[in-house]
Amino acid sequence: MKHLPNTILFAVALTLSACGGSCDDTNAGWELDEDSPFQQEAEPNSAHREVSLVIPEDRSACAASRQFIAELELVDTATLNRRPTDKVVEILEDVGADGRVERCWIRLYDEDGREVLTTQDTYDPPGPDSIYWVLEFDERAGKPTRYRADTDGDGVFDYEGRSYFDDRGLLVESSIDRGIDGTIDQQGWYSFDEEGHRTKQEADRDGDGVVDGFDVFETDEEGRITKWDADWDADGVWDQHQTWTFAGRETVEYWEERLDETTETHVALRTTTELDDEGRPVLTETDYGDDGTVDMTQRSIHEVNITTTTWDFENDGIIDNIEITEWDDDSQPANRRAIYDDYGNDGVFDQIRRFGYDAQGRQIVYERLDPVTCEVAHRQTKVFGD
Repeated sequence: MKHLPNTILFAVALTLSACGGSCDDTNAGWELDEDSPFQQEAEPNSAHREVSLVIPEDRSACAASRQFIAELELVDTATLNRRPTDKVVEILEDVGADGRVERCWIRLYDEDGREVLTTQDTYDPPGPDSIYWVLEFDERAGKPTRYRADTDGDGVFDYEGRSYFDDRGLLVESSIDRGIDGTIDQQGWYSFDEEGHRTKQEADRDGDGVVDGFDVFETDEEGRITKWDADWDADGVWDQHQTWTFAGRETVEYWEERLDETTETHVALRTTTELDDEGRPVLTETDYGDDGTVDMTQRSIHEVNITTTTWDFENDGIIDNIEITEWDDDSQPANRRAIYDDYGNDGVFDQIRRFGYDAQGRQIVYERLDPVTCEVAHRQTKVFGD
């Protein structure tokens, strides 16, 4: 454990070495110096940030999903297999980073960029395990009004949802028909004020037309929720109560849950967050029990292209977790971002994640590295048809 004084701001001097065949240098530990300025000694484009933009060659199971969709005649085969196109996105997941794709998602979009079809395939057996298909859209809201799903991948749709919008494009009613037998199994109703802020939502969980639970909301002039009361069993007694207070760059969130209505036993939580001039969190203090004592502290230092966040779970001046997030805005064609997690603050990375983006800012690769060898242990790649 590394100790810090209970002063508000501190600095972390950190050296990140290139991930090669070993992470020994990367796991050298942290130097915490309250007086020294924060600095990153690694070069902006050093090797530890390089993301392997690898598209697996074997995409046969995605082809099986495409054929499966075509046989259902949800979309025509020519559209589904068209290349190039920005209407089809494939997400390939290589669980062991061994070049073999274990999962594939296919997402289709219409001419307006709205998602109309999603499939998931774990390849065992080949073909989608589930399908989500939008049948109709509300043109004012730009959101689905009717959609169906095949939740077990047997080629038969077994779930239908409907949404109803008012003249302002606001959702006012929804329903779910499991089994698509014409019987409503679950439904909800939603109310809004003149400014379009949600004021109430009610739930009928068994489709009998009776409200089983509801939530009530209050908002400020900027549309931010300031109060949320939940009555889970519609007995007129709130079960969960939340408030938010906004004062300049400080936000206070209060949460309370009723554990036992007979004895009115409660559990409460108060969280205070301070933001910098750019709206980024710099200090979060959590008070469990709302007794006026800070029990957990989270601090963030924002520097150019790097953010360091620390957690002190007992607020005893001992840093328990550290997370380093760094990114490179200038590396093309793929901008890169990396997140390093040290759970326990023992100087050893427990998790390393890397993200790659294309010139349009779309994420095209996610990698999770083995923190000991720095070898890729898990990879997910998105293939856009443009």
